[in-house]
Amino acid sequence: MKKLFVTMAAVLMGLVAANAQLIVGGSFGLGGSAGTTTKADGDITGRTPSNFNFSFAPKVGYVLMDGKMEVGGMLVLDYTGTYTYKPVDKKAYKDYREDELSLSINPYVRYYFLQKGCFNLGVQGMLGLGGNFLLPTHYYKVKDYRTSSEAKDMNSDAKDAVKDAEYSNFRYGLFVAPVMAFNLTNHFVMDITLNALGLYLAGEHTAQTVSDVKNTEDTFNGGLIVMNNSDTYFQLGFSYKF
Repeated sequence: MKKLFVTMAAVLMGLVAANAQLIVGGSFGLGGSAGTTTKADGDITGRTPSNFNFSFAPKVGYVLMDGKMEVGGMLVLDYTGTYTYKPVDKKAYKDYREDELSLSINPYVRYYFLQKGCFNLGVQGMLGLGGNFLLPTHYYKVKDYRTSSEAKDMNSDAKDAVKDAEYSNFRYGLFVAPVMAFNLTNHFVMDITLNALGLYLAGEHTAQTVSDVKNTEDTFNGGLIVMNNSDTYFQLGFSYKF
């Protein structure tokens, strides 16, 4: 029986390989939010954080079913920068910055349910596994300035840089999003993954040591991604089919 299963698996792999087309490429994504400002009697009373996100993802996969399906994996390098603000003298000044660099491995499956000429419309399911274990999160804060001119004149001694080297997280999740692809030639393909219109189920484990005390936290959530809930709104990629 064991030999039968091994033989069947070998035959199936052979059939897939015989009908598969190797595809190699990469994509990059952009996202972010300017934050929102609240006022009372003309004075700024608060501002939500702003952020900027950039990701780069080389990929290798196989095209199956005469171009209707694609399976493979991505290695995603992701940067996120977040700013918070301090309301002072009717204005909001940047007070706190957090930088995060993460790496993840993302197996994916893509299926095109509409193919019209060079245009393809489909859906992509992706499993994300990774975290910011490459670098710790860095914090940078400016102490107690009152005006923008004072902030510019501050010397390095008036600034406080903090690095919590024990901070780390591990993220895992399932993401589903629409995808469009354009066959530029018989071999070159451009695709756009619309992350901002997707669905997700994701969890995160974080750990941080402060003053020799280690704190851990686990979270899990999911739902519809609508713009501000997406780190990267879209992913633009180019691939070559052999």
